[in-house]
Amino acid sequence: MIKLTDRQWILAISALMMLALQGCTTTSAPLPSVGKPRLFPLNARPDPVCDGQDPRGPFNGACTSERLHELAFAALGKEAIFNMQGSGTCGEVSFDFGDGRPPQSFLNVPLSQGQVWQVRTTYTGWPGKKIVRVKGLRDCLADSSAEILVGFEPDGRDDVRTAFLPPGTQCAQVLAGSPRRAMPSIRNGSTVRIVTDGGKINYGSNKIFDASGDPSSPVPPGYLFSQYRKYSLVYRIGGQTIQGEAGPVIFRANNTAPLEVCVNDNPAYLADNTGGMIITITVNESSAQ
Repeated sequence: MIKLTDRQWILAISALMMLALQGCTTTSAPLPSVGKPRLFPLNARPDPVCDGQDPRGPFNGACTSERLHELAFAALGKEAIFNMQGSGTCGEVSFDFGDGRPPQSFLNVPLSQGQVWQVRTTYTGWPGKKIVRVKGLRDCLADSSAEILVGFEPDGRDDVRTAFLPPGTQCAQVLAGSPRRAMPSIRNGSTVRIVTDGGKINYGSNKIFDASGDPSSPVPPGYLFSQYRKYSLVYRIGGQTIQGEAGPVIFRANNTAPLEVCVNDNPAYLADNTGGMIITITVNESSAQ
């Protein structure tokens, strides 16, 4: 018979206890999760491969499901649908639509095997690119985003085209649509592209200039924008001002405020301004804060 010392007995009992604990240990269940949001292709940009395909499938040849999702856009003013897959039941999830609205929270979202979670919304602000994001807030693994395009039917055009006529005031907020309405504020961090069609304004006494204005004359005292060209357009977002041009002007907004179009003219002689032009504005909110 083998006789064990007290130390050996203690070690043996410790080993047995460890084995017992290991046998009782259970593997914890994985946390529920939500995958990347995907815009359902209710509307798709023109494409020679996919035109005429039923968006519900089946997809044949080169018109794959992935290609169709890349062509998808959310139609301005119409319902858009986002699909997400995952597992389990998430306690709380938020969805950010990427247009400045507060994220929307959802409770107890079921995501069993093969089940699709849908989020629906309607975009009514600026068209253009946006980043949508889904994030787990409680008992849920989720933090993913996707870039989408919001545009006009039928082809996904993402710019706003509006007529600018001298308003008799120094600055006027951009109006667009039918009926014409004031456009929402440009969000801080958004990239803005503005181009005119080459139209001109007659500032009186046959002083006729396009958006670039008169580079040869100094700006007299009393003009609102002394640092910019006389008889030119100036774009303003809050405290940020940008020199207008006949060609494209691209800049990044450094604050959140409505977009205004201004004429750099003597404020005492605005009533005699005539003429006008078409202004095309593209707003990319992918980098907005």
